[in-house]
Amino acid sequence: MCLPVANCPGAALTNDERDTLTNAHNLIRSQIALGSAPNWAGNLNAGKNIYMLKYDCALEEAAKNAMGGVCSQAIGSSPYGHNVQAYVTPLTVALPKAAQLQDAVQQWYAPVRQYGLSSVDNRFTDSRLQSFANLAHYQTTAFGCHYAKCNPPDRVVIGCMYNHPIQPNGVIYPRGYPCTTDADCTLYNPSTCNLALQLCMTTAQNPVNPTTANPATPTPSRKNDNCIKHRRFQHRY
Repeated sequence: MCLPVANCPGAALTNDERDTLTNAHNLIRSQIALGSAPNWAGNLNAGKNIYMLKYDCALEEAAKNAMGGVCSQAIGSSPYGHNVQAYVTPLTVALPKAAQLQDAVQQWYAPVRQYGLSSVDNRFTDSRLQSFANLAHYQTTAFGCHYAKCNPPDRVVIGCMYNHPIQPNGVIYPRGYPCTTDADCTLYNPSTCNLALQLCMTTAQNPVNPTTANPATPTPSRKNDNCIKHRRFQHRY
């Protein structure tokens, strides 16, 4: 079973670009689950009950609102996890948009390669790993992003919101083995196992911070023929 592909009304990203971001996130989450994602030394421990992300239009709107229409890269108070990547040099601003989107996800992963995740039970105890924790948090099931290009001065800012923010000392993901059957996916009901990525999937309404309303799930109108294609980590700019 494939998750619905994105079909959002915002003009900053095309639906194909939303799919690019979704695939980039889920490929990293799959590598984490499988124990093949790089840590500061060696690889991260394999994990269980890690869920595949689906794209959410309401979270895209939240990311847009956080940017304020002025390419702001500030991260303020929010009920969601929030990652931001800015490109400000002429070389990086001139990169193709697709390359910037791919690279932003890699930059959010990069802190764990620089500082390492050393907690025995994968707890979020180092604030320098915030963007990685948002990207990898096993309970997260949905995200949405905004892309803005502003001038002068020329700059590009990419921001993403995640529906289940990691809390200080919270478990980023539990150690274990990636799913091989639906019975291995126990966090949400209903859940199934995507065997290609060995990530759990749910069609349940997006669980969020209990103090906020659930963002609406986008209505799919396009068919995703290949779901997810495996790719290596992209080059970081």
